[in-house]
Amino acid sequence: FMIEFTKNSGKIVIFNSILDSWKIFMTNKTDLKRKIDTNTKRLTGCLSVIDSQLKDIEIYADNFFCEDSVNIIRSNGSIKKIDISNAFSDALDLDFSNVSILNLNILNAKNDCADLSFGNYNLISAVVQDCGDKSISVGEKSTVIIDEIKSENSNIGLASKDSSNVLVKKSF
Repeated sequence: FMIEFTKNSGKIVIFNSILDSWKIFMTNKTDLKRKIDTNTKRLTGCLSVIDSQLKDIEIYADNFFCEDSVNIIRSNGSIKKIDISNAFSDALDLDFSNVSILNLNILNAKNDCADLSFGNYNLISAVVQDCGDKSISVGEKSTVIIDEIKSENSNIGLASKDSSNVLVKKSF
């Protein structure tokens, strides 16, 4: 699926769906002068995936302006690849989910590159760099296993807080 954002107010919500081998390519064709929208009805992602089953999906996003470029909420399954660059705030936000990500690549987020909360997550390979705050932020009683992570040029590499558990097998 090719999704082009042509207006600053644009958002995509996928709700209660089965995403099997989907490839989502998000491009931003706006003027990028938008401030973070405070009237979000609690949906902070330019792309929000809610209450869905994921199987080997891929998500690509560049130059997005929302509080979260991609937000996955109360969803389960596997993600083959997430590739996000040039996020206005957080690049990826995962909440209340049980998700495994084979390849996570995030470059240049003004805030956190990845924010993982209230769930169980497995990152097989993560490359995160130039994050304004944290490369990976884990909170709210989450359990996270990271097989391999490469983090560069971020304020904080990995933060575990709020009674969360994180296991990192290899980092460099």
